[in-house]
Amino acid sequence: MMRAERGAGFRDRGSAGFTLIETLCALSILALCLAGVTQICTEALRARARADRVEVAAEFLEALAADLALNQPSGAFDASSWVTRASKMGWRLDIQRIPMPEFEGLMSVEIVLETGQRGGRIRLNRICRGTLS
Repeated sequence: MMRAERGAGFRDRGSAGFTLIETLCALSILALCLAGVTQICTEALRARARADRVEVAAEFLEALAADLALNQPSGAFDASSWVTRASKMGWRLDIQRIPMPEFEGLMSVEIVLETGQRGGRIRLNRICRGTLS
């Protein structure tokens, strides 16, 4: 018996290559993987940007604390210049002087810097001598 020849559009089951369904499944899996990698990279970039902002804010607070420490004996510390600098960066700076009656001549200074990025808040407490203006 002789088999009928198939036309040029048909292939034998054993021939090399992928079917349309196999190709679509592979492309779907690849697309899902790429979407996951893209999301991971995006989150990593956001975390890096936030870390950079926190680093700048921490350096700002360290400089503020150093200025506070240098000026505390004379009581000549002026917070207005620091508040202006913070507002130029889009931050809110709050400096509170809290008297410590149990320790004569000392006061607690609480510095709160709000960076405005998803509730980013950095708090710094210092003990200072004398009174601050």
